[in-house]
Amino acid sequence: GNLDGTATSWLEANWMFFSWAFALFGFGALAARFHSHGPHWFGWLAVAMYCLHQSEEHAYDVRGWRYAFVPAMNQGFGSTLFGAACNGGDVNCPLDPKLTLWVNTVAIWGGFGGCMIAATIDADRFLFASTLNR
Repeated sequence: GNLDGTATSWLEANWMFFSWAFALFGFGALAARFHSHGPHWFGWLAVAMYCLHQSEEHAYDVRGWRYAFVPAMNQGFGSTLFGAACNGGDVNCPLDPKLTLWVNTVAIWGGFGGCMIAATIDADRFLFASTLNR
């Protein structure tokens, strides 16, 4: 469940498999365009790699445990940072599946993907940082 008392929705429990699909699609598209890789290609590579990272971090861990990131974060690093706010080590505090969904879809998919879409549409304005890395 979530900290607000709601049950974990299907999307909150399975969003990371969409990320895996985005990674596979991205790697396929990048492989098809490998002959002409430039700053955009490397930017999209970062998006695909992060989507792959999301799926390995949130779907199954190396032990085969399903969605182990939230409890591991909350009982480890999260309890050190937010212990006073979490009333005795609640397994869903400070992160719960709903917050994890929003952070990873809005911030990462929207942020990384949005930046690369903007860079693809207007490279002169939005690709400056990548251009400096040549």
